[in-house]
Amino acid sequence: MRLVILIVLILVVCSLIGWITFSKQAGHSSINIETDQIRADADRAVESGSQLLKNAGQEIDNRVSDKKEPAPTVVNESAPVNR
Repeated sequence: MRLVILIVLILVVCSLIGWITFSKQAGHSSINIETDQIRADADRAVESGSQLLKNAGQEIDNRVSDKKEPAPTVVNESAPVNR
């Protein structure tokens, strides 16, 4: 029963965003999957994600370049081991 509800919910959401359309003509009804719309939305999502990552990378580069202080050096002195 949960699976049926989930499938109906997915169909409703897809029809609301325009990925699935319903049409009725004289003696003929159809359900259309708008692949061009899905492809366009996917391309926009990929482009948006790409731009988000570029902006995050630039922000990190700006923060790193603002810090003119050199990284501290680590002195590796081994302590004597008593057994």
